[in-house]
Amino acid sequence: MELTDGNAWQSAFEGFFAPFGKFFKRWQSRDSAQRYIRGLLSDVLRKNCWQLAEVMGDAHPDSMEPLLYGAVWEADAVCQQLRGEVKERMGDAPGIGVIDESGFVKKGDCSAGVKRQ
Repeated sequence: MELTDGNAWQSAFEGFFAPFGKFFKRWQSRDSAQRYIRGLLSDVLRKNCWQLAEVMGDAHPDSMEPLLYGAVWEADAVCQQLRGEVKERMGDAPGIGVIDESGFVKKGDCSAGVKRQ
């Protein structure tokens, strides 16, 4: 499957996300989680609620923020499900490598953490 096609990517993402939906108590939380993850996977440079909501077509971050501070979902179960999905797709002999590039280039000089530590 060629994931450069938007419809193929959407279908593949929905298939991947489907098993996680059961861990969210409300459909709104499930929808927000799916949209939040899609936003994180997008090309937007700054990944905060404003920019993620904007890239997902929302005018305001109200739909994403409740997921982060008040939604009821089973975090441990989501982690176990993700572990199982990765293990199934990548195998576990002798282990799984994880690449985490969560750092980003700081811009400006007035924000917290901008100065080189």
